[in-house]
Amino acid sequence: MHNNVLKNNRISEAVRHLHPANGFQPWHGGPTVSGSLRGVSVDVALWKPDPDRHNIWELALHIAYWNYAVCRRLINGPKGGFERRPSNWPAIASETNSSAWETDRRFVKNQHERLVAAIREFDASRLDEIAGAKDRLRLLI
Repeated sequence: MHNNVLKNNRISEAVRHLHPANGFQPWHGGPTVSGSLRGVSVDVALWKPDPDRHNIWELALHIAYWNYAVCRRLINGPKGGFERRPSNWPAIASETNSSAWETDRRFVKNQHERLVAAIREFDASRLDEIAGAKDRLRLLI
């Protein structure tokens, strides 16, 4: 099989697992992040098993950040473009109501869709590059 076909198959497979078609059961046995948040009420999203633990809302925003971070690396986007602060563990809304939770669920879904789009558009010839190799080379010169 031609090398480009294999690389494109790897991209297709990544997309299939991140954004499965209806009826496809992902390897982890569950839905996408957006799907797993469907039906979660604001009260459940805010519940913490312990004061030192994160709740579902915080975890969802954390996942949104990392979807953004990976997408940014794939498209060589500029740093600092994430819309929420602090970046890695974005603060939840000051007013924790159903409307704010729905807004953040859409935000999480949007970041996921951006990542999937970046993977679909990713140059397959770059699949075997070592991540950050250009940055390391620049440090050595």
